[in-house]
Amino acid sequence: TTTRIKVLSFCNKIGLYCRFSGGKVTEVRGFGCLNDTQPCVVERGSKVKIEIDFTSPYNSLWAFVSVFGRTGNRFLPIYIPWYGVNRNGCHGYGIECPLVRDKKYTYNFNMTVPKDAPEFSTEYTWRVSNVWGMTIACYSMLLGVI
Repeated sequence: TTTRIKVLSFCNKIGLYCRFSGGKVTEVRGFGCLNDTQPCVVERGSKVKIEIDFTSPYNSLWAFVSVFGRTGNRFLPIYIPWYGVNRNGCHGYGIECPLVRDKKYTYNFNMTVPKDAPEFSTEYTWRVSNVWGMTIACYSMLLGVI
């Protein structure tokens, strides 16, 4: 099933890594969610795809990708990187480099949920940045594994 995830702001939830987002996220779609609301609930062993439509705020020769989960509380959050994510955003995510200012792009993130993953629900952030670490696009959402 396809889940259209409501975009509330530049990156849904203004977290530490999304606070200074220059780009505008216009739509987020989740494929493989068992429900039509947040959190996106997925089953162990299933394939999941997240698509994020955004407009680049500036020209950039390169795009770097990071995906991480947040745990802890809001006063002392702990950010855990998603293991195995290719940091080169120009290959494998549907983003064509160099990025051009004010051009629309769709970032595609595909994953298979490990069969031995524990049951959990946490906030995950998908971030695309340039070589200087300036945020091009950023989106945070709740993801649950059952």
